[in-house]
Amino acid sequence: MSDATTRWARITDLFDRAIALEQPTRREFVEREEPDASIRAEVLSLLESARQEQFLASPLSIDAEIAASDPLEGREIGDFRVLRRLGAGGMGVVYEARQTTPNRLVALKLIRPDLVTARGLERFRREIELLGRLQHPGIAAIHDAGVAPADLDPLGRLQPWCAMELVRGERLMEWADAKGLERGARLELLARICDAVDHANRRGVVHRDLKPANILVTEDGQPKVLDFGIARAMDAVPSSTLATLDGDIVGTLGSMSPEQLAGRGEIDARSDVYALGALAYELLVGRPAFDLRDRALTEAIRHLESTEPTRLGRLRRDLAGDIEVVVGKAMDRDPARRYATAAHFASDLRACADLRPVAARAPGALYLAGRFARRNRVPVTIASVAAIGLIAATVWAMLAWRTASAEAQRVSRVNHYLLGLLHWFDPARVGGPNFSLRQALDQASEQLAAAVGMDADLASEIHSTLGERYFSFGALDQAERHHRAALALRATTMGDASAQAADSRVALAKTLRSQGRTDEAVALYREAIPTRERLFGAEDARVAECFNGIGAALSNAARYGDAVEPLQRAAEILRRNTEPDRIQLSTVLGNLGVTLMGLGRVDDALPLIDEAVSMRQFVAGDDIQIALLLDSASAVLMHMGGRQDAAESMLRQVVQIRRRLLPADHLELERARQNLALLLGRQGKHREQAALLQESLEALRAAGRLAPEQDAARSKRIADLLSKADGTEPESGHP
Repeated sequence: MSDATTRWARITDLFDRAIALEQPTRREFVEREEPDASIRAEVLSLLESARQEQFLASPLSIDAEIAASDPLEGREIGDFRVLRRLGAGGMGVVYEARQTTPNRLVALKLIRPDLVTARGLERFRREIELLGRLQHPGIAAIHDAGVAPADLDPLGRLQPWCAMELVRGERLMEWADAKGLERGARLELLARICDAVDHANRRGVVHRDLKPANILVTEDGQPKVLDFGIARAMDAVPSSTLATLDGDIVGTLGSMSPEQLAGRGEIDARSDVYALGALAYELLVGRPAFDLRDRALTEAIRHLESTEPTRLGRLRRDLAGDIEVVVGKAMDRDPARRYATAAHFASDLRACADLRPVAARAPGALYLAGRFARRNRVPVTIASVAAIGLIAATVWAMLAWRTASAEAQRVSRVNHYLLGLLHWFDPARVGGPNFSLRQALDQASEQLAAAVGMDADLASEIHSTLGERYFSFGALDQAERHHRAALALRATTMGDASAQAADSRVALAKTLRSQGRTDEAVALYREAIPTRERLFGAEDARVAECFNGIGAALSNAARYGDAVEPLQRAAEILRRNTEPDRIQLSTVLGNLGVTLMGLGRVDDALPLIDEAVSMRQFVAGDDIQIALLLDSASAVLMHMGGRQDAAESMLRQVVQIRRRLLPADHLELERARQNLALLLGRQGKHREQAALLQESLEALRAAGRLAPEQDAARSKRIADLLSKADGTEPESGHP
């Protein structure tokens, strides 16, 4: 059973037992029975919702209730006079109101008082101030906010309010159907919604509750996203929206990303991308991706976790191909495989509308098999073992098929499928070191070397992909060999100054940089710069990538003085971009910060490290290796400032995560171990330092990465540390 299912099972069980008690005793019962504060809060909110539903029960229909007179009509709240009630939702009631200065009509939302805590009220004030800065034609603007007078609530509870732009329009789905929008128009409409969401995401605001009901379209066709960030302002998506599964509530649950559903604290822009994907699915085929009607809450959650949406191409043939792939990428269960931003999703939606190539690629067969295996763990185990042995044979068969075929369509299919297959061989993607996969990769490499008659373009693509996968395993010699082969082929067939040749130079430089071959790496980066400047412009992110590579290589070699200028150049290029890639910029800033730290310029380094870490935290690890590198750099910097406990904690986290994701002898794991060992030694924790160095020694020894003299030196060092820990030798020197 998943974390989300277990959590909601506990919630529903506690709710069922509490609702059977007399109302005055329920809170005490819940607080006594449940140790988890978050679950207690969910259950108490559900109980309050149930109490209100019983109290408000009446024979009036919803429409009649809204049309009936409201006691707040005519009341003054802040600078606003309440005119009439517009509707109610899970978070509160919305009124039409008139503001005195300036004179305008607004939508005045009163938040339900039972959702408010003192901490939540403070967050509400901070978040509303941030939301008020969002200025985009696709976002309903927030004009003002405050707390209503105490006499507004019969129990005298706090009741926050916010005044928003009053949007006159139809709900998204109804408007699109009424206008009879064709596929291309719907894709463009979705892209415009993505534009609005991206505007907010880039300013640190995540919607968290995107769904069709939260999007209106005005008379002139402008989509408007409502309630942006209100859920965040109230400290969580209100639990009452999950109390039952009818109407609006189904929309909320069905649009939730898996990480939201599981209650994990990693909600970021990619969670909004998932919801946008669900929105796209429904707008394109007229039905939600998941049918949750007539399902109990825990059953609905199990359904969401255990099933995949029906492929769009099966529902409508004209949606097969790129559109299906693009929407599927947005709705991937793994945040790392989704679009990093709503802007990237919008770009591919527009490419689909214009019949241009898209950036997304269909998942390979082994990735799909992996998803099937995760849903059916036990039955698939034996089959998985057998399948690994067939990988190399499959690759060989495909290569042979390519050689025998002269049809362009077959070439495309071989290329697409083979590259998808090879991209699956990434330890960070499959969840941990798997030496069977490494062996299969070696066999694929051997079969490629033996292939005869393959066209150079396809061969260069496969060499490049193999180089990337070997690099991800830390197998740098093999990575270098394949990247050199790709570069030679591309320089010959596409031209030495082609974009593809420049890409191979950069990939090869990255590999050499990781081997410590600084001058060779720097030379390759410099060779790629003129080509990229000529083809893409001097301010392009690909040029910044080269300058960052130069600076990182020099910094890794402790040539800090030489590294500063290229790193500053890279940062300047990216900052001048209107929408820089946050991962790339955070990497550059982290490298620059570490370099300045190496020069002793701690005061200059600290703001850069802080900015880099804050960017990484917002994107939440789109590239986990970059994220962990920044964590490691931050920990080292904090140590230099005297915060040893915090530095040790962060470095332990880096080692732990890399142990889980990477082979035991991977270069990045080895670096993390050495950093932590160094810090432990400086703190006099020699026994732990020795244990970590022993782990490193055994991993490198098993991989055959140590010469005999290196093995002996490391073994002696470990023995010396254990002697220090036992007190048999006096402390001397630096560990």
